[in-house]
Amino acid sequence: MTSYRVLLALALTAACAAEKPNNEPISLHARSLGPLPLKEDVVLFDARDIAVLDSTVYVADAGLPGIQAFALDGRRRWAVGRKGGGPLEFRAIVGISVLDGRIAVADSRNGRVTIVDRQGALVADVDVGSPIGGFLLDNSGRFHLGRHRQIGTGGTVQVLRDATDEVGRYGRYEARDHSVALALHNGVALARGDHGDVWVLYPFRGLVLHVNTKLEVAQEWLVPLPEEFDPEAPYVREMESPQGAMTVAIVRAQVASDIAMDDRGHVLVARSLAENGTLSTQLLIYDQDGRLREVASLPVRAKKIAWSRDTLYTLDQRYGEPPSIGRYVLGPGGASSR
Repeated sequence: MTSYRVLLALALTAACAAEKPNNEPISLHARSLGPLPLKEDVVLFDARDIAVLDSTVYVADAGLPGIQAFALDGRRRWAVGRKGGGPLEFRAIVGISVLDGRIAVADSRNGRVTIVDRQGALVADVDVGSPIGGFLLDNSGRFHLGRHRQIGTGGTVQVLRDATDEVGRYGRYEARDHSVALALHNGVALARGDHGDVWVLYPFRGLVLHVNTKLEVAQEWLVPLPEEFDPEAPYVREMESPQGAMTVAIVRAQVASDIAMDDRGHVLVARSLAENGTLSTQLLIYDQDGRLREVASLPVRAKKIAWSRDTLYTLDQRYGEPPSIGRYVLGPGGASSR
């Protein structure tokens, strides 16, 4: 009887081991398609965000300031915008979101969202107030506006149907003792889900939230901290300029820079890495339950990411160079730097 029990126990153990899922993420290879081949007379001055709709890449450029639209062969289809407070004028562009042929750009200093059509013609200017951090146009056409501060009971993101109709608030507010640190700590990046839901990333915390259609937090997890990251490091340091004035320098790095959804319903998080003075990005690919499924390494610092038709688009920043738009196809065979 004892032998029988031992054999039965071994058989059950083997069966459980066979059913246990492999928790190790799969390493993917990010095959570069090369940067978007912009023409020589086209420059991305201070690009802040990108979005892709059908075969057009839209860039929100705070240095223009305005919106630029590019074909996939690099031709600029149109550009609109200039500095100011009038129609199609901008002062502090922070984000872009596209939906059903509408291209919406958030301007924090003007406190409004500007909407244009596929040809760059003005559709509407909607006053939404300041400040604006992360920005998203959801499946219902509502504005999700990161406010960098506490709104309501612990929220940091406000949802508006139009200029005066607030739908709700959500988020995970945490206090900080400096106004700049407060804004950084509670700043967000936003991505649209498949079913009216929203994915939220707090870049300086590495916190991911899944917000359902009722604007309730249904799921949350933390992105693994890079090895060199110090969670106790200060956000800012006050310094004296050569003229004797006190200035504030941001000295804390982001845990992750952006969040997006791919066409499989997976959540993509761009994690920032710095090794031996070289900046790079690790793409962490989660399922909607927060399980890390796949990882891929990108050889550049991706400030922003977007997904369209099996292609990952990145807004890249190299030291001393203007921004560029990278394009990658993910496939098996990569090496993880995790």
